[in-house]
Amino acid sequence: MSPYTASSGTRPQHTLAGLGSAIDYFSQWGFDAIEAHNMDLRNRAYTLLSKLQSELHGLVLVSPPPGPLASPIITVGLPENVTSAAVANAMAENYNTVVKVTGRAVFSAEGGPTMPLQATRFTFHLFNSADDVPTLVSNFAKVVRSLM
Repeated sequence: MSPYTASSGTRPQHTLAGLGSAIDYFSQWGFDAIEAHNMDLRNRAYTLLSKLQSELHGLVLVSPPPGPLASPIITVGLPENVTSAAVANAMAENYNTVVKVTGRAVFSAEGGPTMPLQATRFTFHLFNSADDVPTLVSNFAKVVRSLM
């Protein structure tokens, strides 16, 4: 028997303390309230991003509209010649905002053949507010325009 298979080892105390604090924090809100908050932010952003599609030719909402198939994540396909890396870098440098780099060019198996080559993903959570949503979408639009 290997000493590595039966040993529980030393527990990372700092990780466990952090996990306990995170559970306490989320429990104060309640998981249903957190989900409702995140979905509200997502749906607000979806509405604003939908309006951008007519203005920014080639912008495609990959995520489903508000409804039972929606999650607090929105994936947006980018116009031709706009890379997800360039969008992520500009959002971070200019607006201190982190967005996910995605698309078939980045992850060939992600999303199947309908996934755009270049895409950006937004994720909404408890630390975001309703006031953040129009700012996010406005800054995203500025970045995409500057890269087109």
